[in-house]
Amino acid sequence: MNFQIKHFFYALLIPGFLILFGACQPKCPSCNPGAECVDGECKCEPDRFYYHGKCLELYPDTYLATSNDCYCYDTILFDIRKIEDKHYFRFWGVSNLVPTDVSIDDGEILYFEKPDGDSLFVSFLTQRCPYPDPNISYTRPRILGKKQPDGSWKLRINFHDNVAAGPVLDSCEVIARKIN
Repeated sequence: MNFQIKHFFYALLIPGFLILFGACQPKCPSCNPGAECVDGECKCEPDRFYYHGKCLELYPDTYLATSNDCYCYDTILFDIRKIEDKHYFRFWGVSNLVPTDVSIDDGEILYFEKPDGDSLFVSFLTQRCPYPDPNISYTRPRILGKKQPDGSWKLRINFHDNVAAGPVLDSCEVIARKIN
């Protein structure tokens, strides 16, 4: 009988200890890729940037711009990578507070290395922005950029009628600064 009480005691003690120990540990929700649980919160790993619910991988040339004056976007994040002789441009823009992840490959970017500052031209982003005119369903943004002496990028974003090379309906300029 003493043997049964001892086993009964251990049967209660071990699960009780595990429940008590587990309750004292901080809980994390399921973390997104690129995030880890730190003190009960999901935090981006050191080589990543938190951007609208995602931990984005940072490349050496990642830039961020924000503006309340820019039609369609209030936050822009992009990076430029050179692999061999090709330039790659990856762009994220927040439109109406809905994050979008648009990837543009080197076939749609022209990059010019110039002594007075590099320049770039992105012919059309695949993301379309709604337009308030009922005769125009949406606009397509184009980006022109000039690298500044301080290393930032001055971008002009032109929002064209959906027709290829249609008229510019709106535009804005932003300064994008390196974040890593």
